[in-house]
Formats: sequence, C-alpha cells, structure tokens
Amino acid sequence: MQMNVSGGAPPPSSLQIISNIITWLISLLALGVAFFALYLQRRDKRPRLRLDVERKRAYLETSETDERGFFYVLETDVIEIRAANPTDRQINIVSTKFAPKTGEPILAPLHQAISDIPSHEIDSQSSPMMS
Repeated sequence: MQMNVSGGAPPPSSLQIISNIITWLISLLALGVAFFALYLQRRDKRPRLRLDVERKRAYLETSETDERGFFYVLETDVIEIRAANPTDRQINIVSTKFAPKTGEPILAPLHQAISDIPSHEIDSQSSPMMS
C-alpha cells in the first residue's frame, strides 16, 4: 500500500538548523552592537560640568572708600573655581551652593556670577569663570 502525504515539507536537515541558529546569533549580536552604539551616542550628549577648584590669596576691593575716595583693598583667602563644558551643549547654572559634609548647604557669595557655560574643550590654562 502506498501512502500519500500532501501539504507537508520535508524535515529540515541538520545543516539547515545550524545555518538558522548562526543567522539568529549574528542578528542578535548586530542588535546588541546597535543598542550599545546608541547608548554611547546618548551618553556623549549629556552635559557634564567639570570644575577646577583652587584656594589662594587675592586682593579684593570693598565697597567702602577712604577720605580721598579710594576703595579699600583687602588681602584675603578666596576659592577660585574654573568651569569647563567638554560637550556640544550649553550648560545653564541656576544656583551655586557649597555643601559641607555636615549641616545645611551655603549659598555662595560670588564675586563674579555666571549663568551659562558654552561648549568648549577643557584647557588647563583657562581663565577663571568665577571666584
């Protein structure tokens, strides 16, 4: 007696199964590399503010004047802060506070205020942004 089978495909050979598995692995690897590249691209776009802090002695003018109209000049300790923005986006500063390890944050009395830091490369000889 002869059996008639209709509508069925022959079972895949072991070579076809291995080929399909390799194709799936390559596809998953390509998808993983694409997601990793997207992550690195987005990470580079985040603004990152880099600060260089230096404590030094400086001369500061007071708002008071002497009898001849000259401003008083005081020699005092200052904290000089240089800000750098190595990304391609501008960083806007809303407020500046010093946060000690214990206690409440202190609003910084700035000699020179800044509100935005344009994009640029970090330069070790850059001028101070605020002091």
